[in-house]
Amino acid sequence: MTTPTTRAHPPGTHTHVLERPSEAEKHNVALIAARAFTTHPTYLWFAGVNRPGFAPPSPTAKSSKDIPQPARSLYFFFRALINAVFFSGGRIVVVRVPDSAPLSASSSPHPLTSSNSPGRIVAIAIWLAPGFGESLDSPLNIYRLGFHRPVLGRGSWGLGAVKRLNATRAEYERLHETGVQKRGIKGGLHACWTCELLGTEPDEEGKGYASLLMREGLVYLDSLPTPPPCILEANSPRLKAIYERFGFEGTAEVRAGTGKVDGDGFRVARGGSPSDALGVYTVPMVVLTLLSGSRA
Repeated sequence: MTTPTTRAHPPGTHTHVLERPSEAEKHNVALIAARAFTTHPTYLWFAGVNRPGFAPPSPTAKSSKDIPQPARSLYFFFRALINAVFFSGGRIVVVRVPDSAPLSASSSPHPLTSSNSPGRIVAIAIWLAPGFGESLDSPLNIYRLGFHRPVLGRGSWGLGAVKRLNATRAEYERLHETGVQKRGIKGGLHACWTCELLGTEPDEEGKGYASLLMREGLVYLDSLPTPPPCILEANSPRLKAIYERFGFEGTAEVRAGTGKVDGDGFRVARGGSPSDALGVYTVPMVVLTLLSGSRA
């Protein structure tokens, strides 16, 4: 996830909930996610990537055809996730800044603009509603939503990614379930929302957009008739400390891909030192109270 900060963002910055996004907006959101998570250890582990990794998609990519593999598979994964949110329930929230806000040299001309709401998209949050995973139990739904696209075709992640992803998610869910049950949450994991993703356009990092999205999401959950708990995973001690400031509590600590990948998510070559294959550090976390402490 993008690191939340407390720095000031440009005047006119606002959040916007995508309810009926156009294909262009879906593309923009997936493109930002793919650019933001190109070096994320968990996705590198899923992709089975060797060092030095791969370059992020260009911010001016107008379609998947403009994105080379293996970054294209990452883009396809996020397109499928976006489809799944609108199929199964959840929220996609974006941060928009005025079109007049300064652009970095590498972002001009910048495609992340929509006519449906003023301003260009610079950051995104994806929140999954309780029971989200149940919609993915059907092979037909998986195909319709597009989850086959990251793993099929030349240069894709390959079918091995399915095994890695499913095993990792199952372990995370098991740890989340144990953590929420220990805290006496009625309904266990099925009662929880998930902050699945916070991503910022790399050229726009450090302006407080992730914090803005996190606060918006927690305020929304707190406004529901029965405010639900929320879970997420932190992939570094630094992120864990940041999320703790938002009220999240660590429930466990695990390393995904131990014996196969290093701490950055890259595959360890055969014959490499076992001490290098530490796996990807992850801390499942849950929040029971809002920043204000208004939730019991």
